[in-house]
Amino acid sequence: MSQPALKLFLGILLVQLGKNNPSVKKGEKASLPSFLSFCLLPPAFCLLALAGMFPDNLAAQTTEAETAPPQSTGSAADLEITPRVGAGYNSSAAGHDGFGRFESFVPLLQNPGKDLLFLEGRLLLDNGANVGGNILVGYRGFSPELNRSFGGYVGYDNRDTGDSTFHQIGLGLESLGEIWDLRLNGYIPVGDTRQVVASSTFDTGFQLAGSPIFQGNSLLLPTERIFRSTTIQEAAMSGLDFELGAKIAEFANGGEVRGYGGVYYYDASGSPSTVGGKLRVEVRPTDYLNLGLGLQHDDLFGTNILFTVGGTFPSTRPSGYQKEPDQPESIWARMGESVSRTASIVVDQQVESVSFTEQSNLVATNAATGQPWVFVHVTEGGNSDGTFESPFGTVREGVGVAQSDGNYIVYVRSGAASGDTGPITIPALVQLLSAGVLQQSYLTSDLVCLLSLLRGVV
Repeated sequence: MSQPALKLFLGILLVQLGKNNPSVKKGEKASLPSFLSFCLLPPAFCLLALAGMFPDNLAAQTTEAETAPPQSTGSAADLEITPRVGAGYNSSAAGHDGFGRFESFVPLLQNPGKDLLFLEGRLLLDNGANVGGNILVGYRGFSPELNRSFGGYVGYDNRDTGDSTFHQIGLGLESLGEIWDLRLNGYIPVGDTRQVVASSTFDTGFQLAGSPIFQGNSLLLPTERIFRSTTIQEAAMSGLDFELGAKIAEFANGGEVRGYGGVYYYDASGSPSTVGGKLRVEVRPTDYLNLGLGLQHDDLFGTNILFTVGGTFPSTRPSGYQKEPDQPESIWARMGESVSRTASIVVDQQVESVSFTEQSNLVATNAATGQPWVFVHVTEGGNSDGTFESPFGTVREGVGVAQSDGNYIVYVRSGAASGDTGPITIPALVQLLSAGVLQQSYLTSDLVCLLSLLRGVV
């Protein structure tokens, strides 16, 4: 109440009290109004006197104290996380090529100093100009007592390798502190997680695989044929990774250096599962720049050196934040940092080869006619039908059954055909060969090859 209003109220009160306070005659009983007037009149004069003694600024100060808006102190409880955009590059790592990234971070709901619901998205362009990306919704709650945040996220990832397109669901938990950080991420491919990108078939054709053999009037060639089918596939790998890190240095401007170590596990159909380890250092010289260097190794993808660089605008920390001297940094200032996870889907390239061998005996064929060669066998002491098992005893007998179709060969095996006397007429297109020394200079190339096969034939 202002001073004039207070004086007016006290004046009216005094007038009323004066009317109700005549001298009480002796022997009369005091009325209730008289008793109240007697009790309230001295305090009323005191209040009026006090109202006159204190200046108007007393009431003004009281009013200002009740209505003045709160002033920002730069503490976590007063500051809001702001939207930001950024860009950067990640080098090649286990299961993915290097990629450039364009990213954004948008707070959806927040209670400054308490919690934050946010949306984060990335557009990825790998070294082969293939496009991918991810989007996630995350939540972080802030505990002032512990000066630590606790949060999690769920997201969707997409990757085009140039030959295949994969999709993935991501899940994760995290806790950020002044010194210690810890993170757990999970990756679950969905849809067609294994795709064929190339295939080929190789056929050696029939190849001689042993010594030829005679059977009846035919020459059999032992052969084998090898078929080989090669298929190249790409498979998206499910996985988990965990890391623990700590702040190891701090710059005068508030920048910091943090070191992290962790393990990861990946598995896919058609690929051996693998467990690996990773070490990395993260440097934030300013609120607008971040750098990273790391090393990872596993039995499937080998050893990879990791490098990252990125910039963001505005900074990841809330605008107006000021660290109190000799006080730990409020973790609310880190609530706007990007979620740390593998941004690209991990893909393994699989090469599968299947081969089988077909073995068979082929009948030697005359290339000129396309018909099988017919061998009429002659050997010393033979007296039968000219087959390998029952040869003729004389060349005359062999020539007598040979036909002039270009496919007959009278073949004289080891030993002399003593029964042949006098001249022998060989029909046209019939060849006379022997297991002895080659003497005919007019043989065709096919017959020369055939004779080379016949040497050593039982």
